[in-house]
Amino acid sequence: LGGGLYIGKANFIMENCKVIANAAALAAGCYISPNAEVTFRQCVFQNNAADSNGGGIWNAGGTLYMYDSVVSQNTCGQQAAGYYSIDSGGTITVSRIYNTTFYENDCTQKNEKRSGGAAYIRAGSDAVFVNCTFTGNKAGWGAAVAAHGAGSDASKFSKTTLFNCTMTGNHANNGGGGLFAYNANVDVTAYNCIISGNTSSGIAAEAGATDGVSPDCVKVKNSVLGTSLVDATGGNVGGWSFSPTSMLGSFGIYDSGLTQCFPLVVSADNPAVDQGLSNAELKELASAGFNPGIDTELLLKDQNGTPRTKKSIGSYNAK
Repeated sequence: LGGGLYIGKANFIMENCKVIANAAALAAGCYISPNAEVTFRQCVFQNNAADSNGGGIWNAGGTLYMYDSVVSQNTCGQQAAGYYSIDSGGTITVSRIYNTTFYENDCTQKNEKRSGGAAYIRAGSDAVFVNCTFTGNKAGWGAAVAAHGAGSDASKFSKTTLFNCTMTGNHANNGGGGLFAYNANVDVTAYNCIISGNTSSGIAAEAGATDGVSPDCVKVKNSVLGTSLVDATGGNVGGWSFSPTSMLGSFGIYDSGLTQCFPLVVSADNPAVDQGLSNAELKELASAGFNPGIDTELLLKDQNGTPRTKKSIGSYNAK
């Protein structure tokens, strides 16, 4: 448990560090104990391998703040190759993750049906992702993000909220190449995100973008979903069409940023350039219902720290 790091009940800050190529039965890269408060800045969790759950980071009842970091190429035999969030004895697990890239995490190597390639948000969790990029992740269900509620136990609600994130090139063997939610008492909501170019086996490419036990479990608002621009109700906005192959640039470092992302190809027909939410709208959405609150200074910038001068969708602000 905790092949690279084991963090007990402590206030722990780690900056400019790499947690690489560790192995454990559980939580190969890092284990966060209940009631710990942890901050990672400009850190890399890479090539960690768990026999069971939690290849990269396992958060079991702690509060995690993560900034400008990379979670990549981690593997596991069961659930959550990249990041695993689950309550511990009723202690809610909190995640506030900013400007972080999740790529090529894989939980299918031993069991092709397991969930949460990049992140698995289990019961008793409150997770927020802001300006994050997810690409090349693999899972049975929920290649980028999978969420799982506690069924009849409403006290163990699973809540995942994403602002200004880009999810592309992720693959699920069963459902939810981008987002997936199952069981009762679960909510996944994406605002101003690009969820496009993800696949699920046996399902048309864009039909595999999201999946859930009911339409209310996964909500995508004011975003690009598949080839469509969707409004605040999740309905298609006419007159726009999105192509990830021609409207996203190459995966890499841009604008002196610290983590890899996909730039937007600026063209008059690219809805992600300026058809998203305004700064005022983003700030209003983030102002209520989050404890701890969302860092609005970071919310109103892109993944590279560039101010959002346009109403761009996804982790990159169009120039």
